[in-house]
Amino acid sequence: RGITLACLQEFVNRQPRTTLVLLGRSAPAAVDAPEGTATELRQHSIAEARRRGDRVTPREIDTRVSRQLAALEVRAGIAQLEAAGATVEYHSLDARDGAALRALIADLRARHRRIDGIVHAAGVIEDKLIIDKTPASFARVVGTKLDTLGHLVPLFADAPPRWVSLFTSVAGRYGNRGQSDYACANEAMNRWAWVLSREWGAVRAFNWGPWDAGMASEAVRARFRERGIVPIPVSSGASAFVDEMVVAVERGAPGAVELVFGAGPWTAMSPAAAQATRATGVLVPGELDLGAGGALQCRRTLDLGRERFLHDHRLDGVPVMPAAGATEWMAEVAVAGWPDWQLQEMVDVQVLSGIAFPEDAPRELTVVARSSSHSGPGEQWVTLDIRSGRNARALYRARARLTSTNVDAPPDAPPPLQGEALDMTAAYASKLFHGPLFQLVDRVTAMGPAGLDADLHPSDPAAWVDGATGAWVLDPGVVDCVPQLAIVWSRMTHDTTVLPSSFGRVARFGAGPLPARLNVRLRVREGGGNPLRYDAWILDADSGAVRLLMQDCVGTASAALNRLAGQAS
Repeated sequence: RGITLACLQEFVNRQPRTTLVLLGRSAPAAVDAPEGTATELRQHSIAEARRRGDRVTPREIDTRVSRQLAALEVRAGIAQLEAAGATVEYHSLDARDGAALRALIADLRARHRRIDGIVHAAGVIEDKLIIDKTPASFARVVGTKLDTLGHLVPLFADAPPRWVSLFTSVAGRYGNRGQSDYACANEAMNRWAWVLSREWGAVRAFNWGPWDAGMASEAVRARFRERGIVPIPVSSGASAFVDEMVVAVERGAPGAVELVFGAGPWTAMSPAAAQATRATGVLVPGELDLGAGGALQCRRTLDLGRERFLHDHRLDGVPVMPAAGATEWMAEVAVAGWPDWQLQEMVDVQVLSGIAFPEDAPRELTVVARSSSHSGPGEQWVTLDIRSGRNARALYRARARLTSTNVDAPPDAPPPLQGEALDMTAAYASKLFHGPLFQLVDRVTAMGPAGLDADLHPSDPAAWVDGATGAWVLDPGVVDCVPQLAIVWSRMTHDTTVLPSSFGRVARFGAGPLPARLNVRLRVREGGGNPLRYDAWILDADSGAVRLLMQDCVGTASAALNRLAGQAS
């Protein structure tokens, strides 16, 4: 029912052969049950009571009508999901009943063998001030959330589902007058989500703001609006739910455990301010918009006529966005969206699908940025996706850590290597596929089994992007030099080419642009095979201070990829 039905409907629209097992306290209405509006059902109930000679109070009539409406809504919802292609089972069951829930899970496993996902969306609200709350009311509100989860968790201890969605509320994080019990239950669910994510992995707590449907009453929505919180459109919220669970979780991409949806104070700006935020970066020269669920968006058509660097990064002749370029774009969006914070690092940068430009054609892409509801003192975490297509599938994903001040001290770099030098002119001609804009490595000063050292220089934003007036946040040219050098090392030691699949961490240190002279020290982690894991420290050549640190970089190595060498335009 309500928003749960809307989310499941969107899920089935994208995954039509899904089997859904639904649990609810309302039994579906019988086929011959009377239908109509609340007023019509009330009149029908009164007429039936009179016909039978029953004495009923107005409250009893209202209770009966509420149950009839819920039963009709359940029946209609099941029919709607089945019409979209789902196989639906419905069980009228109070999930707070541990024994009944245990029996049902055992039966489902016997018949279906496995349970892939769980959506825990049950919830009730009984708003009153604490002084007016009864223990029974408190137990109903809290128990619907927590007793149910407490019964579910041990039933899946030995065979966790592939993913879990917990529907919580921003009331748990920020509070709401008259909802002390509801806030308590939802924040406890958030904490439980973190625990389960460490044990099960793919767990998300959806901290929903009020919707334009579902449980939130008009009075609650009005109070939220007074605080600058805009109700979530049903279609936008349902789409955001499926984007996260299907695109991110089922593709194995990491993400924030807690997600906040809805425009409100947690976005660190009002909707008007978000729409007026003007970026100062190279890849984000325009305005950021407020998107579905309160997320910030940067929509941009990448065109080889303007983004000239794409000409110089081709795989088998097709322009491809480098992972370093995607990382820079997401970093610039984080800086533009939270201008009063300092970007410290990009974490868990994942290449989910890659971004190609067949036939050199332009491509419209969107960076979506959403802040976490829980961050440490003085810091802010932002999850960013680069998306494309009708279903807004994520092509890249990363998290940005921002702080109120520059608090991170530069780390120490490993000592320089002693080894053989290498002519980069020859390497760019015979081992790499990168065109002139990417040819920023001046020389490899030493190379050995542990890695290599090299000299390089920064890229020029105006050369990379036509009309660029801003400054890089990280410098994608410098960042890309690290996977370039990983290719050089892999070709020289294993005769394989390695392409990046993820950067565990890209951290920046110091203020201002990168100096004209840089050193990089790349060190291969133990094993040095496939996948190849490596770290890199990029230093100011004059002061020796670390300016960029790239840790836990992972690349896929293959001799078949050696064909890419020498394809630079």
